[in-house]
Amino acid sequence: MDIHRKSLSRLLFGQVPADFADWVDFVAITSLLAFHWQVELEVYALLSLALGLPYLVVGPMLAKYIDKGSVGNALIFSSLGR
Repeated sequence: MDIHRKSLSRLLFGQVPADFADWVDFVAITSLLAFHWQVELEVYALLSLALGLPYLVVGPMLAKYIDKGSVGNALIFSSLGR
């Protein structure tokens, strides 16, 4: 049991750089839209939809399979999918 927790904590710790990279991408895209292209407000709404819609559409469909499988595999495949 201890080995399983150790490997899971390593996988969870590996998610930190991936989440940070997602945040940096979001800041870079919104900064580009705001300061360089000076787009309308509707574009920010479309950007939010484009970033959030995959989680809302694909997430519930895959939750059934992820709950039955390994948590480690779910973390690995979610990182590769992003």
